[in-house]
Amino acid sequence: MRQGYIFIIVSVLVLGLCSCSSSSSNGNDGGTGDGDGGQIEFDTITISGQVFLRSSGGGGIDQADGAQISASLDVNLNGVIDQAEKVSVLADSEGRFTLAAPAEIGRTTVVAFEEEGYAKILRSVAVKSLSPVSLNGILNEMATLVCEGTSCRDESGSVSISGIEIASGYAKVFNPVTDADQFPGAFADSEGNLLVSAVFGAFELRDHDDNLISDLGAGETATITMKVPRDTWPVIIDMVPGDDRVSVPMYYFDETTGEWVVSGMGWLQDGNQQLISETQLLEVKDGSFSGSLIAVAEVTHFSYWNVDWPVEDNACIGGLVVDSNSDPVVGATGTVRGINFTGSSPPFNTDDQGKFCLDLMRSENPGEDLDQNGISGETHTVLTTFTHDNKMYRFDDIDITTDSASCPTGCAQLGNFELITANEVQPEICTVSGTVYRDGAPVPDVMVWTADEILDSEIKDTVCAGTCVEMAATDQNGYYEVSTAYAFMLDVNSYPQVSDDTAIIIYEGRRNFVTCPTEPVDLNLEVDACLVHLPVIDYLSGTGQISWDPPITAGMLTVTSQTSGPRWGIASETGFSSPVTYATVPAGAVQSIPYGGGAPTPIEVGDIIMLSSLSGYIEYQGFLCTSMAQYEVE
Repeated sequence: MRQGYIFIIVSVLVLGLCSCSSSSSNGNDGGTGDGDGGQIEFDTITISGQVFLRSSGGGGIDQADGAQISASLDVNLNGVIDQAEKVSVLADSEGRFTLAAPAEIGRTTVVAFEEEGYAKILRSVAVKSLSPVSLNGILNEMATLVCEGTSCRDESGSVSISGIEIASGYAKVFNPVTDADQFPGAFADSEGNLLVSAVFGAFELRDHDDNLISDLGAGETATITMKVPRDTWPVIIDMVPGDDRVSVPMYYFDETTGEWVVSGMGWLQDGNQQLISETQLLEVKDGSFSGSLIAVAEVTHFSYWNVDWPVEDNACIGGLVVDSNSDPVVGATGTVRGINFTGSSPPFNTDDQGKFCLDLMRSENPGEDLDQNGISGETHTVLTTFTHDNKMYRFDDIDITTDSASCPTGCAQLGNFELITANEVQPEICTVSGTVYRDGAPVPDVMVWTADEILDSEIKDTVCAGTCVEMAATDQNGYYEVSTAYAFMLDVNSYPQVSDDTAIIIYEGRRNFVTCPTEPVDLNLEVDACLVHLPVIDYLSGTGQISWDPPITAGMLTVTSQTSGPRWGIASETGFSSPVTYATVPAGAVQSIPYGGGAPTPIEVGDIIMLSSLSGYIEYQGFLCTSMAQYEVE
C-alpha cells in the first residue's frame, strides 16, 4: 500500500510549450570529466523524482524499482554525447531517484527514464537556473514484436517494421490525446515551431547479436507503419496537394539535442494497405471514414517517430512565483497544461528572481483553427502547477490571448503565483461522464472506471465516504458516469472484450487528466490484443493423421490424456507443416514426449490435441492474434 500522498508531476507536452525565461547560475558545483574530446567542464543541476511502470491492458501502475535514469548534455557541442557528458542512476525500491545532471544556463539537458520492455521516456529540461528540478514519469509497457523474415509487427496491428533483419524487439504507438505523459521533449521542432501531433511511436529493436538497432547502413531503409487513433483524425492536413495520396510530415526525436527534427514525408493508407486518396480526406477529418488509418514512412534510423504539423505562430505568458511572505521563490518547478486543447509544457524552473516565461499556442481568432481540431475561434485555456519543498500547488484556469508574441517580450504578464496553503493540491471528488465509441458508433454494456492511482487508497476512502462510483456500465447509447477521489492524475479507462467461437478481441479506451474535467469525456476504443482458437484441428483415427486449417507452420504439437497426462509431443525451431501422423516425428522436428524417446501409448477418445503456430500468432481479421488451438478426440 502506498502511504500518504505519493507526489508526482507528469511533465509532458503535446502542443509545444517551451520555457523562455532568463536567469543566472547559482548554488551548484560544476563537474568535469574525460570524454572522447578531452577534459570537459560543466555545471550541474540536481534532478530528483519518482518513476512508475504502467502495465498494458489496464494492469495499473507500480513503482519502477531499478529503472535507469540518465541525464546528458552535449557540453562540447561535438554532436555526440561523450561518456563524461552523461550521468546515470538506478531508481530505488519505490522508484525514487536523485542525480547531479550536466547543465548549462540557456541550454537543454535531456533526461531519459528506461526499463526493458517499456517505452523510454525522454524529457527536455530547458535550464534557466541551476536550482533543483522535480521530474517524474510513468513508463508504459510496450508490445513484444512478432518477426518473420524481414517483417515485424505487434499483436494489435498498431505498429510494424519491415525491410530489415530484426531478431526481436518491442514497439508501441501512442495517442497524443491519451498518452501526453509519454511525449518526448518539448513539442516543438528544431526550427522553433510548435507542433500538432496525430500519432507517435517508440521502437526498441535488436539484431541477431542482441545489439540495439539505431542507424541503418548506407543506402538501407526500413518501412514503419503506425495506426492513427480516431481521436486525432481531425488534425490531419495533406501537405502535398495534387498527388495520389495524403502526405503527412514525419519527425524523429534527436536524443542528443532533445529536439524534434523534420525528416521528409510519410503517407496514409487503410488497413488493407490501400492509399488514402485526397478525396477521402474529408471523411477522415469528420470521422465518417470506415476502417483503420495507417501512417507509413521510410526511415533510416530508429528513435521516437512522430506525425506532426508545424505551427509558426504562438503567444507567451510570464509570471512571478512567491511564497507566503510574498518573497520570490527561486527554482520552483512548474508545468502548464492545456485544458481544452492537447498540450502541456516540459518542466521548467523559476529563475533567480522567481520569474518564468513560456511560449505556447495562442487562442484562435474568428474562423481560425490553429490546433486543427475542426473547431475554429477557440479560446485556449491552460492549467498551471508548481512544486516546491515536496508540495504541489494548482492554480485557476488561464485563458490565453490571441496576440502573437514570443519570450521574453510582448508576453501576457499573469502576476503572482502564491505557494500558500490555499493553493496546495488537496484530494476531492471528481465525477466524469461521456460516451464510449468503437469505429464511430456508441457501444452499450461495456465497463468504464476511473481512478487516481497515485493517491493512497485510505485517503480515497476517507474523501469518498462510500459515495464514489468508480466503475459503471454504459447504457444503450454508450453513455457512462463514474466518480472517484483524485488529487494528482485522473485516469478514465475501458477495456472491454468481444468474443465468439473463434476469437476473443480485447479493446482499449482511456484518457488521463491533471484536473477534474468539466466537459464530457468520450472514449474511442482501439484493438489492444486478441486470442483465437485457430487453427481448426482434425484427427483421423484410422490413419492417425493429425491435420489443421488454415495450414499454418506449426512449432509445437502435444497429445495429452485427461486422466494419465501427456502421451506424445514434438517441437521444432524451424516449423513443420500439416498433416503429421501420430507417433511419427516429421522432418525438422524433435520428440519431446515421451521423455528420452520411445513410442507413445495409443490415442484414446477424450485425449486433447494442442497445436501452437511457429510464431505463436495467427492473422485474423487484420489482427495478429495469439493462437490457442486444441481438439478433443472423439
